[in-house]
Amino acid sequence: MAKTSTAKTSTQRVVLRRTDPDAPQSSLAATRIETLPGIAVLDQSSASSLLIEGSFQAIKRAVAALPGWKSVTIRHYDIPDPRPRIRKPRYGDPG
Repeated sequence: MAKTSTAKTSTQRVVLRRTDPDAPQSSLAATRIETLPGIAVLDQSSASSLLIEGSFQAIKRAVAALPGWKSVTIRHYDIPDPRPRIRKPRYGDPG
């Protein structure tokens, strides 16, 4: 099973998804989010989602300020090395 990690550092990337059809569109939501301190809008090319980066607290404030939007944390997966490894014989093992 692959290891997963979520960013617990000072900044993290989150996708905001519009869940309510009556919620503000992504262009208006991006404008609102850019006014908040500590958040950067990285991608607003979709009509129903935004990629943002910022501190955990700033992202939490952004989601609270946008009714009808939900945050989805981006997860990074470690890919295993597919190359076989040759094990070295232990000291004293006949080999």
